[in-house]
Amino acid sequence: ASQSQQPRCQVEGCGVDLSGGKTYYCRHKVCLEHSKAPLVVVAGIEQRFCQQCSRFHQLPEFDQGKRSCRRRLAGHNERRRKPPPGPMSTRYGRLAASFNGKKVPHVTYHRMHTFAV
Repeated sequence: ASQSQQPRCQVEGCGVDLSGGKTYYCRHKVCLEHSKAPLVVVAGIEQRFCQQCSRFHQLPEFDQGKRSCRRRLAGHNERRRKPPPGPMSTRYGRLAASFNGKKVPHVTYHRMHTFAV
């Protein structure tokens, strides 16, 4: 095979041969070092490799040192966000769910008053 057909890191000044490495790096034409680097130059533009999109984006698309672009992180956070709590919800989950469908017993709490002497 000719040298031009071997998968190489596309970061300027790198050109590492990726043919002996993991399939992921060959497919995306980026070496391990540059897949995690905070700043690289690809096609004359300062960029960073997004671990969610598996492609390079320009730096303004990232928050601080994050390795996933803002757009993908927003989607990830949206999926993780829970629906607003209902009338019988607590921060530990639905109260009724903890009783497996049985009627929830009525519990009365009495507050103890203490007086300074």
